[in-house]
Amino acid sequence: MTVFPTFGTEGRWHYRRSLASRVTLLTTMAVGLSVAIVALGAFITVRMQLQSSLDDTLVQRAEAASSGIDQINTSTDVPASTFPAAAGPQHGTLGSKL
Repeated sequence: MTVFPTFGTEGRWHYRRSLASRVTLLTTMAVGLSVAIVALGAFITVRMQLQSSLDDTLVQRAEAASSGIDQINTSTDVPASTFPAAAGPQHGTLGSKL
């Protein structure tokens, strides 16, 4: 025998559920909520680990680049003719024609 829900006077669907179906529904909802919470925790943990790793890598790359620039700035092996504009105007150049 099939029991169809009827529309009651209170405006709600009325039908009977067995205890087993209610326990099954409650268990399913509890397991689903637990899985969602664990998945959210795993997502947040992995996200924080990846960001931390990326931050550490970027800091190391910035320090390496900075030390490379410091080595270039303190190097005296570069001849002055490499950067002629740094020496300023010289006699007999464009500056004296003006």
